[in-house]
Amino acid sequence: MNADKISKASLIANPGCHPTTIILGCAPAVKNDFADLKRIVIDSKSGISGSGRKSTQEYFNSEHPNFRAYKIAGTHRHISEIEQKLSILSDEDIVISFTLHIIPVERGMLLTIYVDMKKRISTSAILEAYSEFYSGSRFVKVLAEDTMPGIKTF
Repeated sequence: MNADKISKASLIANPGCHPTTIILGCAPAVKNDFADLKRIVIDSKSGISGSGRKSTQEYFNSEHPNFRAYKIAGTHRHISEIEQKLSILSDEDIVISFTLHIIPVERGMLLTIYVDMKKRISTSAILEAYSEFYSGSRFVKVLAEDTMPGIKTF
């Protein structure tokens, strides 16, 4: 999203995995004014190797069969960073609702982002807007309408 600035920078701060996936998932809807910015809900699933996990018994896959929420109720350290970037894109303050779940897979992430649309818009128009927003990007792939992503899809 900031390729022109990054190419000229001598120092770059890189967001974490959750801010990156959430910002990339929301940015076209925010920038194209599709979404009601008062209600953005992110439900994220992450494998046990994410979020800088320590190598403790609790996080070994064979010993971690649980599926559980992690850092709930607005306590996740990346929320402010996500809200800041989306607020810059929209020119208004955005507050998100974000819940991260740890799932018993080694690694990978899958997010579902819920937004109320400002008006009725077709799926094909949304896909076209996302494809245009990310055209030329080597790192973002917009899937076809009949393709559902999965942790092991790519």
